[in-house]
Amino acid sequence: MEFTQEQILDLINHSNPVQLSGKDLEKADLHGLNLKGAIIRDARLTGANLSETILSDADLGNANLVTANLKSAILQNANLSETMLMGASLKDAFMWRANLQGSNLENADLEGAQADDVNFEIAKMQTCNLIHTSMKNANLWGAILQFAFMEGANLQGANLQAVNMRGCFLNSANLSNTNMKGVRLVDANMENANLSGAKLKNAHLEGANLKNAILTGAELDGADFTGAIMPDGLEFDPQNPGRGIQ
Repeated sequence: MEFTQEQILDLINHSNPVQLSGKDLEKADLHGLNLKGAIIRDARLTGANLSETILSDADLGNANLVTANLKSAILQNANLSETMLMGASLKDAFMWRANLQGSNLENADLEGAQADDVNFEIAKMQTCNLIHTSMKNANLWGAILQFAFMEGANLQGANLQAVNMRGCFLNSANLSNTNMKGVRLVDANMENANLSGAKLKNAHLEGANLKNAILTGAELDGADFTGAIMPDGLEFDPQNPGRGIQ
C-alpha cells in the first residue's frame, strides 16, 4: 500500500516515536522532516527524498533505500544495518557513529559525508564515491571497496583489516595509523597517500601506485609489493625491498 503525503504526515504527527516499519514510502517526499528516533525497519523507500531529514537514532534496519536522496541528512547513531542503498546519495550527510553493518552501498555517493566512527563492517561498497569523505576511526572490517573513488578521503585510525580495495583511487588519502592487515590493494592508485604508521602486515599491494606516498613507521612484514611503483617513483625491487620506503 502506497501512502499519500497527507497520510505520511498524519503517521508522523500521531506516533512517538514515529512508526513507519514496513510501510511503502516509494518516492515519498520526507525532505527536512524531524524523524529522530523513528522506527522505519523494513520500509520501502526506493527513490524517496530524505534530503536534510533528521534521522538521528532512527532504526532503518533492512530498509530499501535504493536511489534514495539522503543529501545532508542527519544520521547520527542511526541503524542502517542490512539496508539497500545502491545508487543512493548520502552526499554531505552527517553519519557519526551510524551502523551500516552488512549494508549494500554499491554505486552510492558519499562525497563529503562525515562518517567518523561509522560501522561499515562487511558492507558492499563497490564503485562508491567517497571523495573527501571523513571516515576517521571507522570500522570497515571485511568490507568490499573495489574500484571505489576515495581521493582525499580521511581514514585516519580506521580498521581496514581484510578489506578488498582492489583498484581503489586513494590519491592523497589519509590512511595514517590504520589497521590494514591482509588488505587487498592490488592495482590501487595511492599516489601522495599518507600511510604513516599503518599496519600493512601481509597486505597485497601488487601493482599498486605508491608514488610519493608516505610510509614512515608503517608495519610492512609480509606485504607483497610485486610490480608496485614505490614512493621514489621506481618499480619495487625484490633485491632491495627497503628502497624508497622511508
